[in-house]
Amino acid sequence: MLEILLLIWIGRSFHKFAKENNLSGGLWATLGILSYIVGEVLGAVILVMTNPREADSLILIYAYGLPIAAGLTFMTYYLMKSAAKNKVSVTDNQVLDDDLLD
Repeated sequence: MLEILLLIWIGRSFHKFAKENNLSGGLWATLGILSYIVGEVLGAVILVMTNPREADSLILIYAYGLPIAAGLTFMTYYLMKSAAKNKVSVTDNQVLDDDLLD
């Protein structure tokens, strides 16, 4: 239950930040949620590969998965932040110069 609430919070936070910075809110919310899920799956795969006898322990799966999921989610956030910083805002006045119509 807590993980579902965390995923909803990640999606909403990414969407809000993206919309405030003229980025695609749906795209970045989806990327944020997917980065978390991929991180958890990657953590489970690492656990199975490094310690197969403990692969059925849910606590160890979370112990491996949560740090990786958090890291990937933060990396996605900083990627979004960088995309927002590099985004060029173009207004109508900049698209058509007055000299072009003369």
